[in-house]
Amino acid sequence: MKRRIVILIILILFTTGCSCEYNLTIDGYKFKEEIKIKGETKEEIEMLDNEYVFPTDKDEYIGSDSSITESNIDIYKYNISNDILTFNYDFNLNNYSKSTAVSRCYRALNVSRYNGNSIVISTNNKNNCYENYPKLTDLTINITVDREVISSDADEINGNVYTWYVTKENANNKSINLMLKDENKVIPNTESKRPSSSSNKQVLGGYTGIYIFCIILAIIFICGYFLFNKIQKINNELDD
Repeated sequence: MKRRIVILIILILFTTGCSCEYNLTIDGYKFKEEIKIKGETKEEIEMLDNEYVFPTDKDEYIGSDSSITESNIDIYKYNISNDILTFNYDFNLNNYSKSTAVSRCYRALNVSRYNGNSIVISTNNKNNCYENYPKLTDLTINITVDREVISSDADEINGNVYTWYVTKENANNKSINLMLKDENKVIPNTESKRPSSSSNKQVLGGYTGIYIFCIILAIIFICGYFLFNKIQKINNELDD
C-alpha cells in the first residue's frame, strides 16, 4: 500500500509541471505539517483516492520492501480543490525529524533542544526535491512560529512567518536553519505537598523557642515566690 502511494505521488510530479508549497506551523511543541501540490489539471491529481496511508517514518519506505501491519498504519486525509492537492500530518518535537515529506527533499533533518533554552531546526545544505521530481517547477517553504526567533537563514520574514524559496538554481546550497527561543514551560504540581524537612525544622524551632521562654518564665516565678516568702519570714522575725 505505502509503495503504491509513493509511486502515485511521484507519477503526478513526473507527468505534469507542479508547484509545491510546504507549510509548517509550530504551536507549542506541536509541529503541524501541510503540503500543497498544484498540478496543471484536476484530473491528474484525482488519480489519488480520497484517503491514503502516509508513512511518517522515512525509514519505513526508503530502501525497504517489507510489509507493514494495518494496525500500525498512520492515516491522513486530504482534499482536492482548484487543482490543488492538500495533505497534512501532525508531529511533535520528538518525531518531526521523521517527516516523510522533508526526507524526500533533505537527507538530514535535525530537530533538538539546545542549551536548555532554545529549539534548533536544521537541514543539510542540498535540497533534492528537483532531482527527485524533475517536473517540479518551484518550491516554497513556510514556517509559522509562535515564539521569538533567535536566528534564521530565511529569504523572507512576514510577521511570524519565515519563508524560503527553493529554485533549481539554488537547490544545491539551500539549507533550512531556524533557532527558536524555548519557553520551557513547567506544569505546576497541583498535588498536596507534605511539609519539607526544612519547614519542619522551622516549625519545631518556633515551638522550641516558646518552650524555653515558658521554662524561663516559670523559673522566674518560682524564684520570686521563694524570695517573697523569705522576705516575709524575715519581716515577721523582725516584728517579733
